[in-house]
Amino acid sequence: MRKIFQILLVLGLFVLAYLCLAYNKEIIKNWTIFSVLILASVAIFQEPIKRWWNKPVLVFAYKGTIPFRRENVQILYDNPQPPQKVFGTYECFMVENNGRGSALQCRCQIREVRQNDKSFGCYRGYPLHWARRPDAEFDPLKAERINIGAGESEFIDLCYTASSNQNINLQKYHRVPIGIPDFIPPGIYEVELIFSGDNFRPYFLVFAINKDTSSDIKGIKVDLLKYWQE
Repeated sequence: MRKIFQILLVLGLFVLAYLCLAYNKEIIKNWTIFSVLILASVAIFQEPIKRWWNKPVLVFAYKGTIPFRRENVQILYDNPQPPQKVFGTYECFMVENNGRGSALQCRCQIREVRQNDKSFGCYRGYPLHWARRPDAEFDPLKAERINIGAGESEFIDLCYTASSNQNINLQKYHRVPIGIPDFIPPGIYEVELIFSGDNFRPYFLVFAINKDTSSDIKGIKVDLLKYWQE
């Protein structure tokens, strides 16, 4: 993009030089002013145009199949009492950057959980976990925000089931309590998310989650209802 603006500036200077060599003084005067205005406009709007040209364009998707669903995953708890092997199913959704530039400092949080068209519990601000990123275990604060390059895609853990309980479980970043529950009781819900970053307007997503009251790790159904950008 920078090369394009450099070429335009050089062309403008050539036009200005040519007009200065012309014989008709009136043409020189008019076209000189016009050329100066063009060069000034390019200089003023260069950065906004460049940001628009290089902006990220994000697309979200979910399917109830691999790699969006990971089944029979062994879940490792810190010092479980009594020791036990727990397996679960992870429901993930994908974000893909179809723009020309990177999406910077991306993060996804729960905005609201609804049941029967009414707000349920207090989950606002719960940070969702980037899937398949072991670095989150070593630096959870830093790992909440990542960059997504042009053409790249990432997966986010929406929720998971576990053979040790009946809940809709939320993956945790932090080993210390953050004041927000890390599970939703079994039932039928709509979960609204906010996906934000440093160089784009936030996106909002709504998922439908239906979990029965059994301990079957496959007893959950997830649908991406809609997403939009404001």
